[in-house]
Parts: sequence; C-alpha cells; structure tokens
Amino acid sequence: MLDTHARHKVEGIFDRVANFFIWLKWKPTQVTLLALFLGISSSVFYYFEFIWLAVAFMWLSGALDAVDGTMARKTGQTSKLGTLMDLLFDRIVEITFIIAIALKHSETTFSLMVLACTFIISMTMFLTTGNLVKNEGKKSFHYQAGLTERTETFIFFTLIFIFEDHIIDLTACSKEDEKKGSNKETQTVVIAGWGGDPVINDYMNKTVKKYVKKTTGLEMKWMPMNADEYLAKLTNEKEAGKKGSIDGIWINGENFYYAKEKGLLFGPFLKKMDNAKKYLNLSDPAVNMDFGYPTDGYEAPWGKAQFSFFYDSAKVGNPPMNTDALTGFLLKNPGKFTYPEVTDFTGSAFLRTVLYDKIGFDRLFTMPEDKEKVRETIKPAMAYLNSIKPLLWKKGVTYPKDLASLEKLYQDGEVWLTMDYNTMKGYRKVEAGDWPKTTRPFLWEYGTPFNTHFLAIPFNSKNTDDAQKVINAILSVDMQVEKARVDGWGDAPVLEFSRLTAVEKEKFDAIKPNSENAANLILPQDSLNKYGKPELPAKLVALIEEIWKEDVLLAK
Repeated sequence: MLDTHARHKVEGIFDRVANFFIWLKWKPTQVTLLALFLGISSSVFYYFEFIWLAVAFMWLSGALDAVDGTMARKTGQTSKLGTLMDLLFDRIVEITFIIAIALKHSETTFSLMVLACTFIISMTMFLTTGNLVKNEGKKSFHYQAGLTERTETFIFFTLIFIFEDHIIDLTACSKEDEKKGSNKETQTVVIAGWGGDPVINDYMNKTVKKYVKKTTGLEMKWMPMNADEYLAKLTNEKEAGKKGSIDGIWINGENFYYAKEKGLLFGPFLKKMDNAKKYLNLSDPAVNMDFGYPTDGYEAPWGKAQFSFFYDSAKVGNPPMNTDALTGFLLKNPGKFTYPEVTDFTGSAFLRTVLYDKIGFDRLFTMPEDKEKVRETIKPAMAYLNSIKPLLWKKGVTYPKDLASLEKLYQDGEVWLTMDYNTMKGYRKVEAGDWPKTTRPFLWEYGTPFNTHFLAIPFNSKNTDDAQKVINAILSVDMQVEKARVDGWGDAPVLEFSRLTAVEKEKFDAIKPNSENAANLILPQDSLNKYGKPELPAKLVALIEEIWKEDVLLAK
C-alpha cells in the first residue's frame, strides 16, 4: 500500500541516489547485488544482537531495491534478468530474516512456518496477477497494489527486531499457560557449550535429552557454541536489556569469572537442587571454587578433568616429561610437535603446564594480579616457548586453532604427540580406531592442571526453573555414570562416592573397561593424584594468555 500510494513522496530521493550511482558508472544489477548483501548482513547483525545495525542495513537494502529499478529505467537497461534478480533477491532477504529469527528463537518455529506460508501464498498471487494483467506502469511487468507491500513487510520485521522480547513472547508458551494445563508445546530448555567433540555432542543430544524427557517431561536442546560466542551474546543482551534464548551454559575458569563479574549469570541456585544436596560435598573447594574464584552457588559442577599428554610409542621411545626433554625431542624430531593457540582451552592448559615446570606452581599461585609483574615472573617460560618455536610444526609460524585441529594432525601422523583435558581420550580414540593402537598416555613430572567444569544459568534465561531441573538431572547418578563411561565421553564424575548407596556404587563398577587396551591407555588414579596441580586463579590465567599472545604469538 505504501509503495503504491506514498512512493511519489520519496521519488526525488531515489532519483538523486540513482544519479549518484550512474555517475559512479555502476550498473543497476550491481546495486541489486549490493541490496542483497546489505539485506543478508542485516539478518547476521540481528542474530548477533547488533539490533540497530540490523535495522539500518535492512532499510538501506530496501532503499537500494527501489534505486536499481530507477537506474534501469533512466539508462534504458531494463531487462528480464534484472526483473528476475529483483524478485528473487527480495525473497532471499526476507527468508534470511525468518531464518535468523528461527535460529535465535526455536520456540517460534510454528509461527514462522505460518509466516513463510503467507509469503508463498502472497507471492503466488502477485506473480500470477502480474502475468495475467496487462502492464500499463513504468516497471517491467504489472505490479498489483496490495494492503501489505515491501515497505509494510520491512516495518513488520523492524518491529520484531526492536521489540523481539515482547513479540516473541506472544508466540511462545508462557509459564502461566503451562501451569493451567495449556496444550501448547512445552518450552525447550537450551543448553550451550563447546561442541568440538562428537562424543560429547552425542551424550548431550541423545543420552541426556532422553533422560531429561523421561524424568522431568521437559524438552532439552544442546547448542554447540564456544564460550567466547555465548559470552559475547550474553554481554550484548545485557547491554540491550533483552531476554535470552539460552537457558544453560557449560562454563568454568576465566569465562566464569568474566560472566559472574559482568552480572551475566542467574543465581545462586546450587543449594536448591536435590541431587547437589544429596551427592555433593558443598564445602569442597572443587565445588565452591573455580580457578581460585568463589562460585557462590552460581554454577553446578558436573565433571572433573586433568590435562594429559599422548604419544605414539611406535615412533617415540621415551616421551618428553618436562620442558628440557621436549627440547631434546624436537631437536631430534623437528616439526613433530605443536600445541593449540591459547585461545583454545587445551592450548591454555599446555601453557600452564609449561609454567608449572619453568616457574613452579607455588610461585605462580601467589603472583599479584598485575600484568607487568606477571610478565616479569613468567619471562623464562615465554623465552622457552620462543626458543622451541622454530622446531614446532610449520616452524611455529602458525598453531592449530583448536584441539580438534591438533588431534587431526596426530591422527594423520603429522605430529607424534597430542594432548587433552580428558585422561580417557586416548582409550576412547584407540577403541574407535581413530588413533594408532600404539598410543600411550603420560603426564609431566612437574604437574599438569586439573579442574572441575560447571553448568550455569544465564541471567536472562526465560526458563530458570526448568534449567535447574535439567541441571539437576545431569547431576543424577545415572547421568554421571553414563558420562563416565570410557567407551563414551570418559569424563570423571563429581559425585562424592561416600554418599552413594551400594547399588549406586555398583553402577560405576559396572562400567569399568574390559578391553586389553585399558592397561596401556588408562592412567592409574594414584598417578593422576600425584601429578595433578590445581588451576591458577582465573584472572591470572587471562593475563598469562594475553602475555603469550604478545610475547610469543606476535613475537618477531
């Protein structure tokens, strides 16, 4: 309606913009492509919470959609191809808007399906009318005026983008409806976390999802997402005062420190959970401290891990168990070792393992949280890492971006050593046939980090009650047993064994491996205890990572 009856009021602006592009010697199809790019970019900005940029790019795209036709008519370059591009690209832009909303708000799927159907019906009528009615207008075929044209469509999407919390709530199942026995679909509890391991994804997508549905009646969705991604999302939502689409996050260390300091978490909630009260020692530092930072009940522990190394014994006689031995290994076997960038959690753990060796845990733990003082203290370790840099894979010019990339190098035989924050990883990989049967685990003699990993609830979760129910289910004996299976994830449980019944203890005993590989690939608990070192305070870890980037990664 507005396109038909109000366009004359802005026609002069379109003419001037068209003349500008003609002066630049642009073709109308180039402007059409630019409008497509801006429209798709708008959807991307919306998904990542840059709402006003999304709105601005949307309307720029819409304006250029009018300008390209004006240019074509002014320069006599109207064509059937241009008409096709114009109609097709308009629909692509609108579809990306719908997809972006669906990705952010899975609970609106049905409403968005209905919306997509209305687009299909209206475009069918529009194109059919355009083909059957004689064209007497300026455009390349008959454009039938309607109640809702492109401008109204953009107004509709603008309102969704800006006021999404209120509009989305109209399409989602409310708590009151649920309590009254509404027959609407139960709201899904979305848990986000690192998704770089298919086995972990299967555990969450299949085992936990099925158990949660059976024991609570709730639907759970696992959303693979790196910590930096969900923290950026939560930070943007906090600044914009928006409700969220994530109900739980897998988190620990400096990421928890950042989230708690910035007010990005809901809580405290740990002491309200039945399984936490029943099976956890709530006074244990492994439960109430995270990288030296008090959790204050804002996260629930769900697993333990210790950093370990693995090597191919067919190629490596004696594995390097300290920094001096690693240098000797590299001198004899240049290019056969590397480590992930410290932006990766495992790469950061390797860096701390080097620090335990070169500096000493006690001295590191008592460092003041001052960047330059930390830099001075760890200078010998940074010097060491720079000294071995030319001997690393790719001569240290580049590092694997994450653990999955390093594992691929080991699997392909490009490097002979790898690492993981899961001591059971080697057993699982060998049993699956992914790693050589000659793989063996080892620890460094000056210690490797161990820690607890947690689940937390975002401050703006729409389902805080249901999120607690899901986390409580994950803390159950059955789910902790399934997570600890060495033929699965192999993640150490957090439950206090002294609090388990005889029957519950038998469940853990039943999952002990019988494979002949177990003796060679599973480190005894006394070794893990002997060489395990607590994590450094989160703020120190963040400073150390920054210094590595400046003094090693970017060093010339």
